[in-house]
Amino acid sequence: KEVITKTAVFDTGTSYLIIPFNDLKNIVKKFMLFAINQKCSLKEYGQLVCMCKSNKDFPDLEFSIGNGKIKLKSQELIDYYEEEVYQCHFQIMTTLDKNFNIWILGDTLLRSLIIEFNMNERKISYASKEELLNINIDELSSNNNT
Repeated sequence: KEVITKTAVFDTGTSYLIIPFNDLKNIVKKFMLFAINQKCSLKEYGQLVCMCKSNKDFPDLEFSIGNGKIKLKSQELIDYYEEEVYQCHFQIMTTLDKNFNIWILGDTLLRSLIIEFNMNERKISYASKEELLNINIDELSSNNNT
């Protein structure tokens, strides 16, 4: 089981995904299989970095929010810096605070989604931009990703 935490917020004031440490540990196990010599580390401020030849070396990150699934392509999730020892810098951060138990979904994710906030029904609907190419705009409100 990759993700333990069930609570998330969309935050336009946050650049990266900020996730609980235990969730990150589970995700790192998957990404380490694709890193050079299986070498990954956390920077001092909690950002995941791995040794790699390309940000395309890693699988996409998939997870669920509500009834919908989110897929972040590795090229959207990972910045590549050829001159550094750990060349792949994931747009994922964590904290060691054991009371932190929420995913903060920042711009890394938000730039790939269209989100509708329905305040009257206290409901959030979302769709990936690729999904929107295949649906009528009137269908967005009835999208099952709530």
